Amino acid sequence: MSLVVAMFLGAFLGWASHSFTGLNEGRGRIAAVFIGAAGGFIGAKMVAPMFVAAPVVGSSFSVSTLAFAGIVAVAALIAGSMIHSRWDI
Repeated sequence: MSLVVAMFLGAFLGWASHSFTGLNEGRGRIAAVFIGAAGGFIGAKMVAPMFVAAPVVGSSFSVSTLAFAGIVAVAALIAGSMIHSRWDI
């Protein structure tokens, strides 16, 4: 369940970055939402277990995992915007 919430957080951050800050304007809203969701997934599944202890119950919700998912999603959106502005990819 927390993985789905992390992906929704990343997708929301992607939508917000496109709508309010103008990040990823060259690619479009759908691409920004996808990059944010992928960043949320990577943050929750790969980065958070390196820094946070595993919860006692396997499927319990973790705020720290959600925080890492949000940080990685924002980093992925910024990196995507920088790559697009530099190389037009």
